Amino acid sequence: MSYKEYYKTRYNEEVKEPNQPLLIHKDRRTGAEIALIPELCQVTGLTDAMRADFRLMKDLAEIVHTNADRKVAECRNLLEIFNTNPKCQEKQKLWHLKFKENPAQLKGFKYQAGKMVMGAKGSGDRNAFDIEASARDIDRKIQDKMFEQPALKTWGIFHGDRDAQIAKQFTSTMEQVLQQFGYESAQPEIFQVKGGMNATAWTKELKAKLNPNVQAVVLLMPGAKGKNTLYDDVKRFLLTEFPVPSQVVLCNTIAKGKNLRSIVNKILIQINAKIGGIPWTVDNLPFMDKPTMVCGMDVFHNTALGKKSVLALTASVNNSATKYFSTSVIQTELGQEAALSLQEGMTKSLEAFKKANNGTYPARIIFYRDGVGEGQVAGICQPEVAQIQAAVAKLGLSTQLMYVNVCKRVNTRIFGGDVGAFKNPMPGTVIDSAITDRDAYEFYLVSTAAKQGLASPTRYTVIHDGIGESPDKIELLTYKLCYTYYNVSGSIKEPAAIRYAHRLAALIGERGGKGKEPPQPHADFEVKDPTLYFI
Repeated sequence: MSYKEYYKTRYNEEVKEPNQPLLIHKDRRTGAEIALIPELCQVTGLTDAMRADFRLMKDLAEIVHTNADRKVAECRNLLEIFNTNPKCQEKQKLWHLKFKENPAQLKGFKYQAGKMVMGAKGSGDRNAFDIEASARDIDRKIQDKMFEQPALKTWGIFHGDRDAQIAKQFTSTMEQVLQQFGYESAQPEIFQVKGGMNATAWTKELKAKLNPNVQAVVLLMPGAKGKNTLYDDVKRFLLTEFPVPSQVVLCNTIAKGKNLRSIVNKILIQINAKIGGIPWTVDNLPFMDKPTMVCGMDVFHNTALGKKSVLALTASVNNSATKYFSTSVIQTELGQEAALSLQEGMTKSLEAFKKANNGTYPARIIFYRDGVGEGQVAGICQPEVAQIQAAVAKLGLSTQLMYVNVCKRVNTRIFGGDVGAFKNPMPGTVIDSAITDRDAYEFYLVSTAAKQGLASPTRYTVIHDGIGESPDKIELLTYKLCYTYYNVSGSIKEPAAIRYAHRLAALIGERGGKGKEPPQPHADFEVKDPTLYFI
């Protein structure tokens, strides 16, 4: 039977062009091949032109990002079809199913995020404000003196030979921002890159001008977001050959002039974090009455592009969980999720904690692990727990461990309000019963306020608990840590330790590819005082 006959017989589809080439899809794992007829294929996704169409995206958002009341109404319509369709009724009787008209009522808890603590005022008292009372105003309130600001004594700005005016505009705005933040800073050295569209010209200029004492560099690069060809090559160079924290700013962003002051404010916050400063902390973190290390781990995958998996581990070294030691390992196999080198990474993390805390090792480890599905827990999480315990035992410690698996991709939706007036739950809402697994220690947390559509909770499953404190402590700690990610002024969907691990893994993994090894960060990044150089 020909393909033409098959599609006519099986799908009643008429193939009009008999001489067209076939598209072959090959499964990477099994090697099985599937032939597709181009004439019958449809392009999916959104083109750049579609994304640039404001009206189209607005109309699409109303469908995709529906609100709570509309979502419940859609579910009711579906259930009505189930209850009126004869075939569905037959299956319901066979399976002994019965659907309720309204969502199940659950008992939850609303935790308070506490206060965000900034730098000291003239009186010497630190500036602090209530996070939830200032929810709409956080972005403005953090544009002030930061919690810890290391002096910027040796830093530089590099720009292309066509962008001298943009560099002048950026430098002028940065001077104003430094004054606003009360930031101690020397004048930056300004360097012009001749042939600024060429990656080799950038690396040559950086090699000539950088030295080990440079704290940070700002790179004003030509090009638009997502279309900058220089970024990968220059980032790879600064990761592997010159371990200097860098901040890339696209010239188009500066040239527009729109919200420039606000943009440069955020750039300074990032630079501060990248050189070892602390933009802000959140007060009264649970567990911190004893030396506690908060860890985050993620694995980068992109097997479709032939990129090797990269494991990244971050570990806090202070009692506000805002300074992180980081390490990474390039996995030997494509798509490898299991962390076979975790023991070595944890040993390094424990030593880094000891170095930062006058010879004291952590009494507790709170370990957040991202990216492991339910079916993989036994094969991945349990061996990782054993590796962490082995690292602790090797150093002769009695450190207590809590290992938490984090799952952001969940289908569960939680509504606040009541029938007829459903709404998104408030950030800090936790459900730890009724919808959780009876045999597991887990909870759902809504940590962000959805500006559009439905808020999506994150599920946390405690795989190992060697600490034995009440569940409310880990629930509250998890929520508070969602506010300590320095690329966002509010909260994110998971604790900052995981997002930092994700950023480090992606920074390394995305620079690799077919026939191209991912870059291994320079050893100095692990040896020197911990910084968030990768955010």
